[in-house]
Order: sequence, then C-alpha cells, then structure tokens
Amino acid sequence: MARTYVMDGAINVSGNPLCTTRPVSTAPGTEHVNRPAGGSGHVRTRPRVRSRIGPRHPPTVEECAAVSSPTEPERAGLHRRAERPMARQTAIFRWSAASGLYSRRVDPSLRPRADTLARLSLAKDYPYDIPQSSFAFLAGRTLPLVSVDLQSPLDSQVRDEGRVRTLRACAVGSGVSSVHLEAPSMLLLAYGANASPEVLSRKLSSWKEIAALPVARATLQDFDAVYSSHISPYGAIPAALQYCPGARTTVHVLVVTEAQRRLISATEPNYILARLSHIYVQLELGPTLTSVGMYLTRHGMLTHEGAELGVAAIQTEHRRFPSITEERAIELTRELTAPGLDLDSFILENVDDLSLSRRRTERLKLSARSFAYSSWEEIHDRST
Repeated sequence: MARTYVMDGAINVSGNPLCTTRPVSTAPGTEHVNRPAGGSGHVRTRPRVRSRIGPRHPPTVEECAAVSSPTEPERAGLHRRAERPMARQTAIFRWSAASGLYSRRVDPSLRPRADTLARLSLAKDYPYDIPQSSFAFLAGRTLPLVSVDLQSPLDSQVRDEGRVRTLRACAVGSGVSSVHLEAPSMLLLAYGANASPEVLSRKLSSWKEIAALPVARATLQDFDAVYSSHISPYGAIPAALQYCPGARTTVHVLVVTEAQRRLISATEPNYILARLSHIYVQLELGPTLTSVGMYLTRHGMLTHEGAELGVAAIQTEHRRFPSITEERAIELTRELTAPGLDLDSFILENVDDLSLSRRRTERLKLSARSFAYSSWEEIHDRST
C-alpha cells in the first residue's frame, strides 16, 4: 500500500533539492522565516526536511511528524501554488513497500512551456518527415541514393556535392568507421517513423561509428499501414502493418547491420521483430523482394466502428480502410480511455505516467484486431 507525501521542492545555491512543507497553516512548534524583500529567499517552515530519493526504509515517525498533513484539496490533487520569488516545482512522493523506494511524479503544469510544446509535437507529428525517394543516412545527413547494393551496403552509390561516390567513401569522410559496417546485413521494412531521418538520427545517435545505411524506397503489395492499438512512450499512436489484399503501400527498406538492428530493436518494446515471407516488395532502385524483416505490433490494430484505421501520412493506393491523421487517432484513443480530458493533457499524462499509459493501452486492446497474415515468423535476437 502506498503512502503519499506532498512536498515543495526548491533549489538552493549549491543546486541541491530541498523539500519543505507547504505553508497552509502554522503548526505548533514551527516558525515562519521571512526573507527581506528583494532578496533571493523564500518563505518556508521549519524544520526543513531534505528530500530523499530511493531510501531503503519507510519514513520514520520523526520524519512524518516533520511534514504537516496535506489538506483535503491537496489530497484530491488540487495543490495550491503560492507565488514565491524562488523557482520551485511541486512533486508527489510515494513510498512503495514492495520496492523500498520513493517514486516521484512532477506536476506537469509546472513544466517549462518550450518542453511542453516539444513533447506535444513529438506525439502529434508522427511519423515525421519521410523523404519521397531513396536516400542514404549518414551521421545525421541524408544523401540521394543512386544505386543500392543489398549484399554490401557500403558499395551503394550516393550523390554527394554533385559527385557520385560510394557510401564507403562518404562514410570515411564523415568520421564513420567502415570497419563496423562490413558485417552481414539484413533487410528491414520501414512502414512508419523508422523511415524518417530524424528518427534514425535519434536511434543511432549512441554509436556514431555505425550511423550509415542505405534506405531504399519501395512499394509493398497487399499490405497497408494502419494504427497500432497502443500508446507509445512519447504519446503517439504509432503505425502497424496489416494485410489488405489489393493495397499498394509506399514503404522503405533499411539495409542494416546486426549492430544497427540491435540499436533500432532496443527502441521498439511494443513490437516483435519478425520475417514476412511470400510477399511482393518492389524496390525503387533494385530487385523485387519476397521476404523481409519487419516490426509486428504486440497489441493488434486500433479499430473504430469495426474497421482498422489507415495512417493518412503514409501513401497507399487502393486502401480499403478509412484513413485518419495522427491527431485524430490520438483523439479517438482519448475518447475511448479518458473521455472529457482535453487532448494536450491526455498526451502529457501518457508521457509522464507510463503505468497510466499501459492501462489505457490495455483498454484499447479490448477492441483491437489481430494481424491477418499467416506467413511470418519471429526473429530471435542473435546477440542473446
């Protein structure tokens, strides 16, 4: 059973967090200290209690006595935010007897506005900017792809500053080690954000030496990009692949090494790495593929009025599912899981409270539809 303590966090000169009780009332034995006007101080109560994140024991009786009891409005989450000269943030600390740790949840309303806008944009802008042609991703840059070599990715040709060069030559000039890119490659289907240079830059940023790969534009026959029935850690409703006879969907094929594949897979906790067989993928600059790796959602497909929902940002011909934008997909999930809550608050709640986001995902899965194609098998991680 969790015990809840409401504290105000302030930052002193040394940068250490200090927790003091909110001065709702003057309790016996406490003293209010008023700093001179114009100073950098603030009004606080004594005694001052230092916040402890991750103690190995429950709070003592003395510690509990040092913190005044929250009022009824505070218990309901309606915390009073008194104006103070010093910047502060309000947090809720919960003691868990099972883990022996405090968990801390920052009040989202006190987050800086720029950070809030960035978080909302990360959710609403999915699947981000995807080039409408084949390209090579190289250490954060994109270069037009002239030809693609599926057996030796570094021998693929790109256009760099008006000249046609191999990706190997460009990689060496950008500080990317070609030694790490000579490993055997695999073909990975990107039908959503994984085809965005912005996303690839984030996913491969921890290992710059391998941040080079060809990304070939292609057409996938008999499948459509729809919305998955889950909420991502960054608040978006991401894409999933669904069997749809007659559809022709524009996708990209990543030619990745095993090291690159492991980095990308580490960012896909809601998907299974699988291999699709007996399919038709026509590369823009290469042959037709009949088998390719892909990420299969663990949660099924989001449905509305009995049908899957196509991702409007992904170009698909002969689509038989209704297509909607990302923002509309988030609105539908809010209507199903948190009716009455405004859209921005819904997104920020999902980002700030992953346990709440998971509960909402479980609610979405009640009406989800499973993957309707049978010729696939899971690819197990060869690094384990």
